[in-house]
Amino acid sequence: MVSLGMVMRGEMRQQQSLTLTPMQRQLVEMIELPDVAMEGYLDEVVSSNPALSRIVDTGRGTEVGKAFARRATDDDLPPIEDRMSASADLLEHLADQFRLEMTTDEERQAGMYLLGNLDGRGFLGVTLEDVAAEAGVTVGDAESAQLVVMGLDPSGCGASNLRQYLTYMVREQWPEDPFFPDIIRDHLEDLTRGRYAPIAKALDMDPEDVEEYHRMLREEVGSTPARGYADQEADYVRPSMDIVQDPDTGEWRVEMHDAARSQVKLDPSYEARVRALPAGPPRDEAVEKLEQARWVMRCLEERHSLVKQVAEIAVKRQHLYFSQGADHLQNLTMAEVGEVLQRDTSTISRAVTGRYFRWSGGTVALRELFANRGSGQDTSEAGLHAAIRDIVAREDKRSPLSDDAIAELLTKSGLSGVARRTVAKHRERIGIPSSRDRRTAR
Repeated sequence: MVSLGMVMRGEMRQQQSLTLTPMQRQLVEMIELPDVAMEGYLDEVVSSNPALSRIVDTGRGTEVGKAFARRATDDDLPPIEDRMSASADLLEHLADQFRLEMTTDEERQAGMYLLGNLDGRGFLGVTLEDVAAEAGVTVGDAESAQLVVMGLDPSGCGASNLRQYLTYMVREQWPEDPFFPDIIRDHLEDLTRGRYAPIAKALDMDPEDVEEYHRMLREEVGSTPARGYADQEADYVRPSMDIVQDPDTGEWRVEMHDAARSQVKLDPSYEARVRALPAGPPRDEAVEKLEQARWVMRCLEERHSLVKQVAEIAVKRQHLYFSQGADHLQNLTMAEVGEVLQRDTSTISRAVTGRYFRWSGGTVALRELFANRGSGQDTSEAGLHAAIRDIVAREDKRSPLSDDAIAELLTKSGLSGVARRTVAKHRERIGIPSSRDRRTAR
């Protein structure tokens, strides 16, 4: 039997010479997307396909949401032990503000239910349709309540997804800027991947201007609504895996996170409804949706498998890096890994880009495990990363250094030609937050 992996590998190897189908292009895109962009991407995929649904880890979400709604006119919140994964401090802070807002009874019911269903990042963990149904109001009332909650402090809490949150935030912070909301709404994936040229072409602006928008987003907008109320990694540098050492054998192993893979499922009732439909266009359309949904699930599995395999090969080769430090980094190229896995080098690059691992030495870009001393490029990159880490480790924690200041110190230390943009790129690559976020975290 021909396995799915073999089929997908064949498709990926042929992509340079064949026109990809929409489903094949979706596979390539999903492999390339970093974890931070996958949530918004999956939100759109799930919302457009009734055969898919999100798995929301919200404990007793419905019960807690109802408890908030029942207490809409009371002073007391539900018991802390009944709360959702959002922190108790955040919920109390938001609820206190919400009670003071001028709202209709229906908006108040919906808003309290919505607060009861915030996840640990401050996002809404259920759909607005769920909010409306459980609170006994219209979807319009739920939408109005969501806007009220998003206007509370911290701003953006209650947004349904990352794209909605970021769009709201940039409109609030830069109300006169006509381009920023459009970039977030239409080009978020390209922006988070640093693909500035396509955005610049679409909006008729310079790539440098798009890069500046990316910097503003990273440094001046919190990565999640609940930032500061929860101990969490920044969304812009989210580890895809942990690298841990087996206490018995001493070997280093890869433990994947991959939240995207565990948060989407086929709707179990959809296939039954499809079978019950009579022959005709509605049934044909439903069958197509079901096949598309199955493909999405297979793509998620392939994405997970590929990233894990690449990481395992890199970790095995670089065991001295983990045991003895960056000076012991061994030569490893993406072409070598591609040869082992029978994949194109470009596919391996997609699997590596935007992925970070967490280990006892901190949060590090997976790309850093690849080195080619023959060209000297990766060796100098490793040195630059070490220098940035050293500077940040010695900075005044009450007044963290800006990227400009770091670039200046690097130049003074003998590393010539290091610009602010270079510092920003490599700082993100090795998992160091911006100066603003480093100050916030202290």
